[in-house]
Amino acid sequence: MFRFVWPLLFLVFNGVMVVALLYITVIVHEFGHVAAAKLIDKRGEYLVTMGNGRQLFSLRIFGIPVRIYQNPFNQHGLDGIFHVLSVGRPWLLWEQMLVTGGGAIINLMLTTVSFLIMYHVIKGGVEGSSLVHGVSGFLMIFGGLRAHLDALPILERMLFAFAATNNFAMWMSIIPITIGEYRTDGASILYRLRAACGAKGQSSRGGIDL
Repeated sequence: MFRFVWPLLFLVFNGVMVVALLYITVIVHEFGHVAAAKLIDKRGEYLVTMGNGRQLFSLRIFGIPVRIYQNPFNQHGLDGIFHVLSVGRPWLLWEQMLVTGGGAIINLMLTTVSFLIMYHVIKGGVEGSSLVHGVSGFLMIFGGLRAHLDALPILERMLFAFAATNNFAMWMSIIPITIGEYRTDGASILYRLRAACGAKGQSSRGGIDL
């Protein structure tokens, strides 16, 4: 009986870990926006929300209020939004671009650091590994590194999953996709560039959601 229960427990554990990693990745992504906004406008008021529906709890991270809601997903995926409630001064176009791309930038940084750590661990512990294997593994989780991952301890596997999740979040945020009122960061950047070309000198005055 245990041989049937163990795969089920393993599946549940992996499901919980995937959701947890997604939550962490999205929160980190939103705080990439926060870091960029704080860098250019310390007097602004900001808010990060996760999910929708009934509010479960709220907390403050680095002085920024974070609200967690009952349903973590919307029709487009895991629902995380960075809200600019007010700004201390009008933002220039390049500042809007920096804040909009802040989430993808932090995901890229974490992906790169995790990749370098993983490559060092795998190269030192698995014979025949190479940079090509590492890159292929990050581009396709079940690709070049799958055999190597099975031989790694759980912490190294979790680090790989964290890196892969950040890599996925980065690409999904910078690819310009518009679905109804929903826009990825890449689509938001294009939208603001078009708006700037149509109305030069236009600045942000608050009410931005990223």
